[in-house]
Amino acid sequence: MINKIEKAIKEKFGYSFAELSTPSRKRIYSEPRAIACYLLRKHTQMTLEEIAQTFNRNHASVVYSVKLIKELMAFDYKFYKVINDLEERINENI
Repeated sequence: MINKIEKAIKEKFGYSFAELSTPSRKRIYSEPRAIACYLLRKHTQMTLEEIAQTFNRNHASVVYSVKLIKELMAFDYKFYKVINDLEERINENI
């Protein structure tokens, strides 16, 4: 499942998990990283700490990312469609 999520993120945004592990706070990295954290939390059994280690962050960053994505999905329909599209790609071959 982790590989499917990484593949979907790479297809949509052009960055692998390794590239998203950069310490940069630029939106081009932070938004896909937050989405990846949300998807990993939702679709895997990974702990917050394991997800954080994937992106060289701490668990609080993952908590914030998951909360942020949920809020954005509730208020921004275009953003909701992006997440929904990624989830469809992930669930395609299950």
